[in-house]
Amino acid sequence: MNKKNLIILFSLLIATSANSQITKGNWMVGGSGIYSKQTYNSFGKSVKSTNLNIAPNIGYFFSNKLCSGLKSDFGWSNIDNGYTALKENTIKIGPFARYYFLGLENRVNILSEVSYLYQKHLGYTSNLNEDDNFFTISAGPVIFLNSSVGLELTLNYQIYTTPSTTLTDVRTLFASIGFQIHLEKEK
Repeated sequence: MNKKNLIILFSLLIATSANSQITKGNWMVGGSGIYSKQTYNSFGKSVKSTNLNIAPNIGYFFSNKLCSGLKSDFGWSNIDNGYTALKENTIKIGPFARYYFLGLENRVNILSEVSYLYQKHLGYTSNLNEDDNFFTISAGPVIFLNSSVGLELTLNYQIYTTPSTTLTDVRTLFASIGFQIHLEKEK
């Protein structure tokens, strides 16, 4: 696609009315993909972790601009503790609530979200069998590509707690990108 066609397409997207579906009674489905790297200390050793997560969600608008629902997260991690490389698979599930700050008809809106996720380890190269907790606060812009589809770019602050004696609370700052489809209620 040449630059001229790309500019025309982008202009049409901007010029079209958004009519976003962030109103009471509508549903939202979507998710995000997250790639992150962490470095932390455990027993005086530096531990490096590389993570890939796919995080689908579903929510319902209980009032205009306020949505609540369930989200999940399927994760794959490689952990290097300096001695061995470990591989981990996890699943998380929990509630979330989000709020859109700008007007209902804005093509670009600002969202904030809080969530709690309970994690279960599905596979780990050690015998780790713990239940973990994730508390996340997210915020950022959502760009409505049309009346139903929103592209989200969020900055996230997460606190991860575990009953493990080898790891204290881990605090992570990361960015994510996601899509949400807003389903309009039948009239």
